[in-house]
Amino acid sequence: MAKQPTTFDEWYVKSSYQKFVQREGAPLYEGSALEDLATLPLAAWERRGGKVAYTRLGNQENNNLQIVEIPAKGELKPERHIYEAIMYVMRGKGATTIWQEGEPKHTVEWEEGSLLAIPLNAWHASRIQQFSR
Repeated sequence: MAKQPTTFDEWYVKSSYQKFVQREGAPLYEGSALEDLATLPLAAWERRGGKVAYTRLGNQENNNLQIVEIPAKGELKPERHIYEAIMYVMRGKGATTIWQEGEPKHTVEWEEGSLLAIPLNAWHASRIQQFSR
């Protein structure tokens, strides 16, 4: 006979998003509000390079944040995903190249305060030109 759960952690079933973040080896900051994203500790990000942390506001599984630090004079490995992404730049200056399979590449330069959208299923890679803490 299976052992019956006796604690909340034994009863609690993690969401797909929580399991994904755990596989990434990154911290997940949860709650109804986060005061200062720029001060949250990040973890090394093996899959893309750089550093990363994730957020989960409330109990929602959409509209979450991925906080990323690109290495000084470095870049992130390309990726694509099955959702649109909005990128907000908290610090630094750089560029992101965006492309679809078989189509020309487009490069968008950004700096602190810039906001750009990564289209659904588009490849993208970001590089830093000026790093600031």
